Amino acid sequence: MDKAAAEAKIKGIFGTYTSLVGSWKADGLTDGKLYELYVLSRVIEDLASRGFRLRFIGSSLKFKAAPGYVHQTDPHFDVFSPGSTSPDFQLFTDIEIETLGSAQLSHKDDGCHHELDIAVIDAGIAGGRPTHEQVALGVECKAVAGFGKNLVREALGLRRELSLLAGEAPSRLAQALRRLHPLVPAEPPSELWVAFIDPKGMNYWRSPAVFGVDLRHWPPT
Repeated sequence: MDKAAAEAKIKGIFGTYTSLVGSWKADGLTDGKLYELYVLSRVIEDLASRGFRLRFIGSSLKFKAAPGYVHQTDPHFDVFSPGSTSPDFQLFTDIEIETLGSAQLSHKDDGCHHELDIAVIDAGIAGGRPTHEQVALGVECKAVAGFGKNLVREALGLRRELSLLAGEAPSRLAQALRRLHPLVPAEPPSELWVAFIDPKGMNYWRSPAVFGVDLRHWPPT
């Protein structure tokens, strides 16, 4: 990945929303974390283009050493639907979520939660993991040079742990905007994106799309 190009793209997109972010630091980031920051900027751009208003909470963008609980003291974005005075959702990075399977269990183990690189979740969750019902958008970031079927299987497994396959319905984000699109064949109707660099990833998009997995070729070039 071209780090200089990635940083330029990030600054260009964040520059459009200068009121959102006090500062961000790319120094010392791995390729994977730099790409995650780039994808975060693209997610912000997408949400704003839909009509959401975003407000950055924190002094600077910082990535966790490892995924974990949602803490309101961590840097994040409040996400407001038009006319709303309180956030409908919040945008976090590197969090763990409780799975659909775990909701059926009284005793839980390490397989009952999974991580999301970027997530839009219900507002106000503090000191815990969002349930699968509290996820509006999950995004996985793949900065690898070779996109293969293993990544497709991984995404399909995550889709299954977020929702059941169902008839198409407006996504949770669409519902917040009182819109009919995008439609998601899942219940709950959360959106799930996989962002990646390798153009070969677009050779795999059709079957995942049936289950509501949106493959997005987002190279920072």
